[in-house]
Amino acid sequence: SKLLKNTLISFIFKVNSIIKLYVNYYSFNYIIVKNYYLLLIISKILNNFF
Repeated sequence: SKLLKNTLISFIFKVNSIIKLYVNYYSFNYIIVKNYYLLLIISKILNNFF
């Protein structure tokens, strides 16, 4: 029973860390994409002015 509990706890920690990795990865990509579009828009605006 104790072994099962420890195994379950370690499994939950593993899953939790994997989920955190995925969330960090996707939020990082999201920020890059957002900034990329922002840069595109800014460059278009600047090209219209100059």
